Amino acid sequence: PARIGNPHIRAHAAEGQLFRQVLETAAAKLGLASFVASPRDVWSKAGILLGQQDSSLRTRVHALGKGVVRPWRTVEQEATLAGWAALVVSARS
Repeated sequence: PARIGNPHIRAHAAEGQLFRQVLETAAAKLGLASFVASPRDVWSKAGILLGQQDSSLRTRVHALGKGVVRPWRTVEQEATLAGWAALVVSARS
């Protein structure tokens, strides 16, 4: 957030960081398996955890919400992917 020039957008970025930190801390305190990924690298990190190619994951996640969620936004797809990957991490623990 420090590199973002617009104060309003910077505040939203800081809010996002705080939200992720709170979730990471809570998961750790509860002994829950988790992984951290930015929207920029969630597909590649999840692909490694799930043993699948990025394009295959995108197709599968997109199909999960098709006809069920409208609109099936990118952020919702990324959250679904992260949840799926976290379940796999948890099952391996």
